[in-house]
Amino acid sequence: MDMMLFVLVVVILGAVSDAARGLIPNWLTMAGVSGGITLQTAHDGLSGLVGSLAGYCVGIALLIGFYACGGMGAGDVKLLGAVGSCLGPFGVMQAAVAIALFGGLYALGVSCRHRGWRTMLRSVYAGCLTIALTGCPAPSATSTAPEPLLRYGIVIALGTALTLWWRGDLSLIS
Repeated sequence: MDMMLFVLVVVILGAVSDAARGLIPNWLTMAGVSGGITLQTAHDGLSGLVGSLAGYCVGIALLIGFYACGGMGAGDVKLLGAVGSCLGPFGVMQAAVAIALFGGLYALGVSCRHRGWRTMLRSVYAGCLTIALTGCPAPSATSTAPEPLLRYGIVIALGTALTLWWRGDLSLIS
């Protein structure tokens, strides 16, 4: 199976599961990791194995801090690890840039929908002003409304697909 097709199937299944159930199952992320390692090793031998393992570690490292702070679920972290095992360390870092951009836009959109444009813009303005004047972020205000959940598996799929397309690994017109 082609590596790019494999990673696309994994992230699309992860996005669909995250959107539908709010979780990315372990069987999918572990199949993604083991498939990435196997395909890379079969294609490039020992260097493929090393690159795949390094990509897995970089993918995990990029999101583990957000998980530790409660900002995302473990499935999201493991899904990016699976992407790393398929794309290698440089490829997963490229994907992480696109994922971060999509993630920021997604979080902004969800925040605007949840709290309203004006409230969100005032909050961003006040936070930026506080950082500029004091050098420290403002303590977060307590809200009575629960924060909406972000389905980051969707963002990982979008960012990965965009990266593959940008690198020329994924052609929309064959």
